[in-house]
Amino acid sequence: MKLTVHPRLFARPEDFALLDQRLNNHDPLSRSVRTAYEQAVAEFTQVRTDTGETGHNWHLIRMRNLQKRLLTVLIEYLRTGDEQLRGLVTEYLRLPAGWDFWSWIDWRANGACGVPGEIYDLSYGEMGLTLAAVYDWLYDELTDEEQELLTAMARRQTDAYLGAYAADAAWWATKEYSNWTAVTAGGAGMLALSMYEELDKSEEVLQRAEQAMEVFFGSLHDDGGWPEGVGYWVYGMRYGYLYLLSHEAATGRQHPLFASKGVRNTAVFPLLFCPQGQAVGFGDANGFQVMPFHYRVLERLGLAAHAAVLDEIGQRQECFGNASWPSEAFYGIIGPQPDTRSTEPSQLPANNLLGGIQWGYMSDAMPMPQTFISVRGGSADVPHGHADLMAFWFQAKGEQFLINATDGKYLDTTFSPSRYELYGCGPLSKNTVLLNGIGIRPDSTSDTRSFDHDGHFVIQIDTSDCFGGFGGTKAYGDTWLHYCCRSFVNLGAGRYLIIDRVRFSNEGQFEARFHTLMPMAIDDERNIARLSGEQATARLRFACGEPVVLRESTSAPVMPQRSADTILQVQSERLVPSITLAALVDIAECDDPLQMTADDGNLILTLGDFALCTIPLDANGDPFGS
Repeated sequence: MKLTVHPRLFARPEDFALLDQRLNNHDPLSRSVRTAYEQAVAEFTQVRTDTGETGHNWHLIRMRNLQKRLLTVLIEYLRTGDEQLRGLVTEYLRLPAGWDFWSWIDWRANGACGVPGEIYDLSYGEMGLTLAAVYDWLYDELTDEEQELLTAMARRQTDAYLGAYAADAAWWATKEYSNWTAVTAGGAGMLALSMYEELDKSEEVLQRAEQAMEVFFGSLHDDGGWPEGVGYWVYGMRYGYLYLLSHEAATGRQHPLFASKGVRNTAVFPLLFCPQGQAVGFGDANGFQVMPFHYRVLERLGLAAHAAVLDEIGQRQECFGNASWPSEAFYGIIGPQPDTRSTEPSQLPANNLLGGIQWGYMSDAMPMPQTFISVRGGSADVPHGHADLMAFWFQAKGEQFLINATDGKYLDTTFSPSRYELYGCGPLSKNTVLLNGIGIRPDSTSDTRSFDHDGHFVIQIDTSDCFGGFGGTKAYGDTWLHYCCRSFVNLGAGRYLIIDRVRFSNEGQFEARFHTLMPMAIDDERNIARLSGEQATARLRFACGEPVVLRESTSAPVMPQRSADTILQVQSERLVPSITLAALVDIAECDDPLQMTADDGNLILTLGDFALCTIPLDANGDPFGS
């Protein structure tokens, strides 16, 4: 296969020509990027990696730190031609050449004997990108020492990659919905494209990488949803998309995966779950940062109008990119095209249910809503998933009033059989329903649908089959649960109605939990809880056909660095055979109570003298039926 001349990866010669212009653009985001970039360059003239040799996956963190420092120094050299910086590149390359272990997993398994097993993992994938970029961008001026260092480390990377296949240990190559697939294959693939003529096994690496990318991007449904969440979307798609862009640049041919609807629509997915710069997704890494590759992908897919949303998010977050990645430096080479960006964020659907992963949201307007609710349906049994079906976030005026708590850091128990015993991974930390003291099973999948009712957008999540241990809801020779369903209704005007309907086979204990980091006050007389933010006060108003108790409690986080979340527990006062609980969430100033009556097969909800909505009931008393 004949490839184009260097530079042949995702950054083309014309990109390097625009380095100065991008970094010196006068828009607010570019100015903040330039300031952070200059600070990074000054700091990274000291050749080292700032990584403590302890903690979860510290070898991976060290590899990222090397990538950030080395590629930032390299890009600044390409911008300025400063020979002192050029010498630092060589010094940085010497660091990983002297590391016995590149992988934390390898070190955990073989550190005691001191002999690396070259277990291929994320560290090797990230190193693939680092080596690929250095070789590609310095191709015409590599010294003999650099050529030797790069070739030796590239062979180590490639041998470990192919060795995983030979040992039948490349589990990540066929794992759907996993960032591992893109990082491991993307890093190896970009290295093979960059050093195609130097590496004997480049063709085999590219064949394997292509197969893995088909799995990674092939996991996507047409709507582009990613069940690992927005944080791992950023990580996996970074390597996946950069590989596709590099493949196109190196071969001179369009990559067929770019024609996929899922590959196109997933470029917009994180924008749906980061209103006003606040991530409201689900799972382990609920955090979104604007990254430079995202601009390039939107441009490649003809979606550049959405770049204004990235600009808006970046400005609201008052930072740019991921702190562990060379974000500011890459902004200079693959950031938005200078002087061509729109200042008006493009419009996105105000309400949506992504049918593939069954995540949904409701708002007053998108992409910069004043009020917003995100909703978790689908399968809990996904990479980095939590036992959080029926959970939701509520955000208003840029403040997160209702949150789903997490543990904050990975522990040895996070990815073990004890995972769901951790507070932040299990249902006790989520805005969801508990029945007889337990939440949904971590292997369960809900039946989720959306529809319109009297002009209101509705998402309904049926979890009737999601409770109980791995043996289901069996007790005393019978099932203890007949039906559990949560419905979300966008009433408009920033008001959202949540209806929980449960039918036990015997009497059971019902509880709905709501988590916040804001001060809370409970009005027991009106069944109202007030959450006080800086910009607004949110009210949760409750109405129920059975007596309920509202009480405030406090969580016990696993990590001392985490703030304890305040929990509003709405519990049935006694064991009940069935229950219907309505909750109205809004930021309206009035303190009128929510009222609910059943009449002639309908559930009628009012706020003071104002009629909110009428909801049909089926023969079992279930809202909207099934």
